[in-house]
Amino acid sequence: MVRRPVLALRPGDEVRQDGGAWFTVARRPLPRGSGAEVTWPYVGGRAGHAPWLATVECRPAAEGVGA
Repeated sequence: MVRRPVLALRPGDEVRQDGGAWFTVARRPLPRGSGAEVTWPYVGGRAGHAPWLATVECRPAAEGVGA
């Protein structure tokens, strides 16, 4: 487990949620309309969001996945 900047998230990374669950990133983060946050979809349809410079607890994807 590592802390990774949200802008460095890759498909296949697993991000820890406040409740302790882990969600798998489906696509790299994109800017939101306000410009102050980025969003990224998780596998299964949920979405994550955070300020541009935030870091999140994650388990990196295996090498070669989501590159």
